[in-house]
Amino acid sequence: LRESVFDAYQRLRPREYQNVPVRIVNIDEDSLTRLGQWPWSRSRLAELVQRLEAMGAAAIVFDMLFAEPDRTSPSNLLRMWKNAPPAEFWADRLADYDTEFAKAIRDGPTVTGFVLVPTEEPRRPTHPAAFAYIGGDPRPFLPTYRGAVTSMPLIEDAAAGNGALNVGIAAGGVIRRVPLLAVMGDEIYPSLAAEALRVAQSVSTYLIKSAGSGGETSFGGQTGITHVRVGAYAVPTDSRGQVWVYYTAPRTERYVPAWEVFEGDTHAAAIRGAIVLIGSTATGLQDLHASPLGIAVPGVSIHARVIEQIMLGVHLTRPDWAKGAEVLLMLTLSAVVLALGARIGAMWTAVIGSLGIGAAFLASWYAFREHRILLDPLYPAATVLVTYTVFSLIRTLHTEREQRWIRKAFSSYMSPTLVNQ
Repeated sequence: LRESVFDAYQRLRPREYQNVPVRIVNIDEDSLTRLGQWPWSRSRLAELVQRLEAMGAAAIVFDMLFAEPDRTSPSNLLRMWKNAPPAEFWADRLADYDTEFAKAIRDGPTVTGFVLVPTEEPRRPTHPAAFAYIGGDPRPFLPTYRGAVTSMPLIEDAAAGNGALNVGIAAGGVIRRVPLLAVMGDEIYPSLAAEALRVAQSVSTYLIKSAGSGGETSFGGQTGITHVRVGAYAVPTDSRGQVWVYYTAPRTERYVPAWEVFEGDTHAAAIRGAIVLIGSTATGLQDLHASPLGIAVPGVSIHARVIEQIMLGVHLTRPDWAKGAEVLLMLTLSAVVLALGARIGAMWTAVIGSLGIGAAFLASWYAFREHRILLDPLYPAATVLVTYTVFSLIRTLHTEREQRWIRKAFSSYMSPTLVNQ
C-alpha cells in the first residue's frame, strides 16, 4: 500500500525529462521490417558497434545476452551440411561472425550483460571492475544470487565492461527500485547501468559507502549501504544498494531507430559523447515491465532512466530517518486524538483526527514534491483511524454500562416507563 502511494506521487509529478547524453538505439518494429527478423547476425551487430564508435559514443551498452554462437555464421552453417569438407579445410576460409563481433567490441568502449539467477550455473561472469569499501563489508546487505547466465566467453572477455541485466521486481511486478550491485558467491557484480557509467568515464573502481563511515550516522550499528560512487557520481541508495527509479513520461528524444544508424549520420550529434544503450521496444521481443506510471515500459528504458537521473543528480530517496519520523508522527497524532477525545467528544475528535490524517498526506506529498523524499503517510493515518475507532468503542461500551447500571438502580423504585424516559 505504501509503495502504491509513492506510485501515485510519480503519476502526479513524474520526473521532468532533460536532454542528457543518454540514447537508446532502438530495435523497433520498423528496424525489424527493414533489416530482418531478430536475432540479427553478429556481423550486423559488429557493424552497428563500429558505426556508433565512429560517431563518438562514450559507451556502447548491450541490453541483451549473447549466450550461444551465431547460428547464421558461415562456419556454423557448414557443420549442418552433409558431406561437408573437414573442419581443417574451411576453418580459415569462412567468416566467423562471433569473432568479428568480438573484434568490434574489443576496439570500442562496449558493455555486455549477464543475468543473475537463483540457481547454480557452471560459469561466472567476467569481472573487469574493482570495488573499494568505506564503512565495512557491504556484501551482507546486497541481493544475493547463486549463479548467472552469461554471454559467450569470446564476446564477454572482449568487452570493457560487464553488468547485470536484472531489474528489481516488487509487489505486483512493478519496477520501482533497481539494484546497482549484487552478490554471487563472494564476489560483487555491478548492474548494467553502473557499468555504463563506469566505462563512459574510463574509471576502474567502484566506491561503496556504508553507514558508520565518515559523515554517515549509524548509531553504533550496521544499517547497510548509503552511497555508491561511480567516477564523478555519488549515487544515494537504500540499505541494499538499490536505486529508486524516478520515471519520466515516455519521450521520443531518448530513442534512435536502429535502421537509421545504418542509413547514415543523421543522429551523429546526439550520439557523440553519449552513453548509447542497444535494446528493443518491439512488442514481440517481450522486454516490457510494469512501471509506477501505470504503463508498460521497455527494460532498456529503465536502465536509461537510471543513468539519466544519476547524471542529473535527481534522486528519489527514503533516508534512514524516514521510519523514525513516521513513528514520531504516528505517536503524536494518536496522543492528540486521545487527549482531545476525553475533552471535546467523539464528533469533534473525528474532525481533528481527519485533519491529522490529511496533514500526514500533505506532509508526505510536500516532501516528495519539494525534496524528492519518500515518507509514508499510511502508517500515521491508519494509526489515527485505529486509535479513534478503539477509543470510540471504549467510550460506547462505558456509556452502555452506565445506562445498564442506571436502569438496574432505578427500576426498584420507579415504573419501567419512567426509567425508560
